[in-house]
Amino acid sequence: MSVSSDVLAEDEVAVRGTLDGVLAAWAANSGDAFAEHFAEHATIVTVEGLYCKDREPIRQLLTMLYSGPFKGSKVFQTVEDLRFVTPDVAIAVCWNGILMGGLSELPPEETRRATYVLSKQDGRWYVEAFQNVFITEPKTEVVG
Repeated sequence: MSVSSDVLAEDEVAVRGTLDGVLAAWAANSGDAFAEHFAEHATIVTVEGLYCKDREPIRQLLTMLYSGPFKGSKVFQTVEDLRFVTPDVAIAVCWNGILMGGLSELPPEETRRATYVLSKQDGRWYVEAFQNVFITEPKTEVVG
């Protein structure tokens, strides 16, 4: 049962703040800052199918990526859908893309759609799960 109408507006602002924090950490190319927005036992599944579990391995993965293939990269993201499954669990679907270092324009093949599952713990929102896929034909309409 959806409880979106029962959830306080502060929680939507806080969830969006967590998502913004992930983007800021990426812009800083900081694995430490990135991991701080993820729950202790969070999971990431990348577009290539790489599976990473727990905050420390996530920190290590992003630190390695920021010093290698994603060095100097930036992420752009727009929240397309945000809903609360319970007062302490939210799902966000976002359009995003990675602008690799040295590029000034996002190539169409780098557009992605990401799903975040977030939970509220001790008054703070954390990413519990993240997965993204490449968009082969960018569309904004919802099917179903």
